[in-house]
Amino acid sequence: MSEETRESIARAADMEAAMQDILQEIATVANQLDSAVLDAVHDGSNNAFRILGKSIHASIQKIGWAADKGLGLVDGTRSGTVKGDAEDWLLPPFYSEPEEDS
Repeated sequence: MSEETRESIARAADMEAAMQDILQEIATVANQLDSAVLDAVHDGSNNAFRILGKSIHASIQKIGWAADKGLGLVDGTRSGTVKGDAEDWLLPPFYSEPEEDS
């Protein structure tokens, strides 16, 4: 077996493992969001819906990051193609905004 073939097999195995991790994260987030929605609907309080809103926002961030990471693996760039990496998806906007000079 040539070195090129070995490298190709190793890359495919790495991609498969990464995609498995990404899909596991998406399924986990979806399951958590499903539970949060049911809890909010059954509770019915404003606080429950406020918590649900925060949960939906966090879930969207995680799903977006996982999908962006997967796209980067598929296209070979290993970086986010829609919004970027974890920092771009998960941190608040003010984290990456340049500081203004006083």
